[in-house]
Amino acid sequence: MKFNRLQLRNFKPYKEVKVNFKDGVTIIYGPNGSGKSTLLEACFFALYGKVSSRGNLDEIITKGEKKAQISLTFSQGEKLFHVEREITMRGGAAVTTKCTLETPKDVISGSGPVGKEIEKILNMSSEDFVSCAYVRQGDINKLIEATPTERQALIDGLLQLGLLKKYGDRVSISRRAVVEIATEQKGAIEELNNQLNQRSKEDLSRGIRELEEEGNKIDKEISQLEKNLEKKQNEVKTLKEIIDSHGEAQREMEDLEIDMKKLSEDLSELKISASKIVEGITKERQEIQEKEKEKRGLQEEIDGLLEKGGEETPYELSQMDSIIDKITNLRIEIKTNQNGIEKMEKLIEEGKCPECGKEIEGAPRISSLEEDKKILSEKNRLLEEMDKKWKVGNEVTEKLKLYGNIGSEINLSRAQLDTLDSGEKIVNDGIRDKLDLLTKNQTKLKNLEENSSEKSDLKDIENKIKLADVGLKSIEDGLEISKKKKEEIGVEKIQKELEKKELKKLNERLEILEEDKKNIELVIDESEKLKKFYEELRVELRQRNLNRLEVLLNNTFQIIYQNDAYSQIELDESYDLLVYQKDGESLNPRQLSGGERALFNLSLRSAIYRLLIEGTQGIAPMPPLILDEPTVFLDGGHVSKLGELISSMQEIGVEQILIVSHDDELLGSGGSIITVEKEPTSNRSEVIAH
Repeated sequence: MKFNRLQLRNFKPYKEVKVNFKDGVTIIYGPNGSGKSTLLEACFFALYGKVSSRGNLDEIITKGEKKAQISLTFSQGEKLFHVEREITMRGGAAVTTKCTLETPKDVISGSGPVGKEIEKILNMSSEDFVSCAYVRQGDINKLIEATPTERQALIDGLLQLGLLKKYGDRVSISRRAVVEIATEQKGAIEELNNQLNQRSKEDLSRGIRELEEEGNKIDKEISQLEKNLEKKQNEVKTLKEIIDSHGEAQREMEDLEIDMKKLSEDLSELKISASKIVEGITKERQEIQEKEKEKRGLQEEIDGLLEKGGEETPYELSQMDSIIDKITNLRIEIKTNQNGIEKMEKLIEEGKCPECGKEIEGAPRISSLEEDKKILSEKNRLLEEMDKKWKVGNEVTEKLKLYGNIGSEINLSRAQLDTLDSGEKIVNDGIRDKLDLLTKNQTKLKNLEENSSEKSDLKDIENKIKLADVGLKSIEDGLEISKKKKEEIGVEKIQKELEKKELKKLNERLEILEEDKKNIELVIDESEKLKKFYEELRVELRQRNLNRLEVLLNNTFQIIYQNDAYSQIELDESYDLLVYQKDGESLNPRQLSGGERALFNLSLRSAIYRLLIEGTQGIAPMPPLILDEPTVFLDGGHVSKLGELISSMQEIGVEQILIVSHDDELLGSGGSIITVEKEPTSNRSEVIAH
């Protein structure tokens, strides 16, 4: 990545300036306080929108002006980018009034979106940029004065090792969620076992057999009662025939008997009607009970589906439309991501850079490819989960329709039951009327018998008829009780058979839960292995980088340090730094002199930069190496060694090195020179030659 062109208007001491940056080494030269460092601060501000000196935003606007404008053009391979920022004073405070980034594909607006895109293009945050590529004036000893923990966090972040910890933490979170599911599964299994222990399939089967045996006994009783009823009815018939054999009174009594017989038939028909009505009422009530039970079963199924689908399970039209929209959007995103990944993989397979499409040597490392695949996998998982919720919601909707239909059927049955109840009342009223009329005829018959010459005989026959009626009533009552009991036994048998079927379902559910438990335990075990893998991989990569960084640090230090008092530098696993003297004694870098610390820090910064070049070449080219006043603590001899370090950095492929310095001795190290002066009367900085 290279800076191409910088344009400023009212930025700090610059009224207006345009600077073109070239490849190779560029020295920004001028006396102290002339505004040299400001040019690089402007480049940094253009990229990240941050003031490198940690000042306030309003400090970048030239004193007395209301608006500052910053424009930077930079390139990455063949791709050209242009970023513009505008800062305006409003109400005593500076605010960003314009921020755009023009890429080869489109134009991005807004500080937030532009900042994220810059980090994506450079593959580093503003903190990473300052830590590895921008050695600012005053921060020359920042790395060696940092604690080992701070140094580890900085270097791990630059080398992207923090991602492995992030993945490991995600695995831990997922594992905890699976453990919670396993706990819930265990509770569900225990609850099912408790329910099964409270019920016995053998007990239910034995209860059904006992009910069947009792029902057979009642059938025999009913058969015997019906025979007794027929016998009594024949007795009554015989007695009535005797009465019919008498004279004129007997004929009148016969007419009465006919009337009474008709009344009895009417009564029988009414009783049959009443019986049918009772049967209808019983049937309707049984149907209502069955439908109510079916309704409760549907409610349990709906509750089960809602529980299975989760809190967001759709079952209303608006919810279904919403989740369908989400599924559609997800599918579009997945297709887009798949196309991007396939294109990147194809370019890599052809040996081309996925960013610019140019031919590259070797196999590039694509730090974002695996993350894109994981994001695609997560979206596929979300799509599967939403599909499942949609299917469950659809099933819930169908169940709710059936639930409503059953409710309507129950209401209809209840209406029919009310009609039957009204019919029963009408029939019972008719029975009472017939009985009243029968009683009157019996009274009339009694009077006729008293006036008859055979009065005593008729009376005796009548008594026998009454006794026979009492017997008939007793038999009818017994028959009704037996039939009702048989009906109750049938209902109880059905209930027990349903309980038997429910018991079978519970056993099947227990088998499913036990199998799920095994699968969950397997997932927990695999997640633990995956977390361990990330941790071990992070340790292994860190050690490799540490070993390589130590080699690069010693090589760089040998280039720049001309004294032979020190033999080597050690960077241990805890990121602690030690400098070994020729006599074997070790020193903390803080114990070195000011100039030595400056050389040591330059060596460490350069080594980190070289390590990142090795790790990211072809994926995200490094930004320019920027050294702001690197000679502040160096004597003349080490200034020349700094020139050798700069040459070595060029040799390893650093395309652009920008150095801010007032030291004349460095001028011979640069391929181009940008001279900066400050006009004493206006106190404005100017670029007078470049």
